[in-house]
Amino acid sequence: MGLGAGDIVYLSPLEVEEDSPYRAAERVAGIQPLTDDELDEQMRRLRAGIQSGPEGRPKIALYDIRDFVY
Repeated sequence: MGLGAGDIVYLSPLEVEEDSPYRAAERVAGIQPLTDDELDEQMRRLRAGIQSGPEGRPKIALYDIRDFVY
């Protein structure tokens, strides 16, 4: 994507309401939510995979939507 030192990449865990159509589709497909350890590993791998551009590495920040749902 050509990201550099002036860019910010926000990583956020997926948050799905229990009664949403997405959650129903997960159940039909047999998809299980990630465990905390699996989520941590996924975030680690995403962070490690973000490459530095010619201007340097972008900033990476956690944006946890659960902090903003009331």
